[in-house]
Amino acid sequence: MPSRVCSGADCSAADVIEGTAQNKMRQALGCSPRWGAEPTRRTGFGARQRSIRSLVTCIRCESPSEGAPDAPRGGAKSSGRTLLRIAMGAATVAAPWVSPFVASTVTQPGVARAATTWKSMKDLPAIEPGAHPALTVRELTPRQREFTAWLDGVREECIRRGISEETVGSCFNELEPSPETVVEKTASSHVLNPEKNLSVEAYLRRMVSKDRVTKGAALMVEHAELLNEVEREYGVPPEILVAIWGIESHFGGFQGEHDCIRALATLGFEHRHWKGDYFGNELVEAVRIIDEGHVPLGDLVGSWAGALGQCQFMPSNFHRYAVDKDGDGRADIWRSLPDVFASMANFLKQYCEWNPNVRPAGFRVTVEGDQLPEDVIGGWWGERKTPKPASYFLWNGVKPIHNTLRLPRSAESVLLMPEGKDGPAFLALCNFRAIMRYNPSTNYAMAVSMLAQDIVDEVAAVRKEA
Repeated sequence: MPSRVCSGADCSAADVIEGTAQNKMRQALGCSPRWGAEPTRRTGFGARQRSIRSLVTCIRCESPSEGAPDAPRGGAKSSGRTLLRIAMGAATVAAPWVSPFVASTVTQPGVARAATTWKSMKDLPAIEPGAHPALTVRELTPRQREFTAWLDGVREECIRRGISEETVGSCFNELEPSPETVVEKTASSHVLNPEKNLSVEAYLRRMVSKDRVTKGAALMVEHAELLNEVEREYGVPPEILVAIWGIESHFGGFQGEHDCIRALATLGFEHRHWKGDYFGNELVEAVRIIDEGHVPLGDLVGSWAGALGQCQFMPSNFHRYAVDKDGDGRADIWRSLPDVFASMANFLKQYCEWNPNVRPAGFRVTVEGDQLPEDVIGGWWGERKTPKPASYFLWNGVKPIHNTLRLPRSAESVLLMPEGKDGPAFLALCNFRAIMRYNPSTNYAMAVSMLAQDIVDEVAAVRKEA
């Protein structure tokens, strides 16, 4: 009969192979093949094997002629090829069940073999550093993927502004954003943002402490010559510079502990939708500080918002207003006091528009009686009323609490009472706005003004005792 190709309609390839294998084994044992027998069909374990056996090439099965039932079709070469296919298929099928057994027996009689294998592994040549890609099994979160995409744009902007690719790579290659929990904690912390969580009185008590007043007075006397020289050049009084210095960095004692590259990158990414490019721009300028060699990468630390040095300049303000007062070739707002004082004074003069003709920025006052009309009493700085001469308030029951005060009576002033008549009262002059430009917080500007006046009072008291 002509040969036929096995199909699922009459018998599967696995069944044909199995029947042929039985006949070959019977021939090897000297028995007659069972050509008329149906192929053995198995269930359970055998049924599971059929899906794998079907991968073996379907062989042709030829029906024997009726006149020669004992003679199988094909020669010895065909039989050997068939047996090889059967052996390969059987090994493939048995591997999942046999391998656990082999692995479990290797540890007993084959211990020496395992040791030999380990020795051969140790003898492999060492991999050269950098010859293989860095691999990680940690999956990036959607936030990290978005951060990486955003950071690619910052990289391009850094290169566009002339920053070297080497510096950009050292800053950004392994950079990750701060965890979201840290961002939330930082943004809401009353320690880092005390004016948002404390009453005006509590905030002023914290910022204008007795320790800060005493130390500020001592430092103003110690650096009087330098501070007076800076005042002659920029027009900013020493007590204002010392007060800002004391509040910003506790007179240089604490300049921040946050990695400014990571802090600014996190803020730029988190606030990219409502702050625009502000923090992104500050990040680029911070990288430029490193590129120009002002500070090594690992030493660029500052506040949680990226402010730097003893005067807590943002990176862009550092490039615009920092001054090399000591003449060493670079503006060092981290370690050089001449550079720190001159940079602060230059910023107050150029950017904040300090008026050298009005010495105080403001001072705390008490309000007696009900002589003042409501339309002259403001709340926060943004709620201030129309300015009036300082003499107007003095004539209507407003009295400064400071002992030493050179008050220009003609200077335009506004009365601020953020918490109403039961809270602190403050008389703000034109330079109050200048301090608000240094740090846009009414509480901050009041604290700087009060601390400056308290330092003046303390210096006067010490000199009087001497």
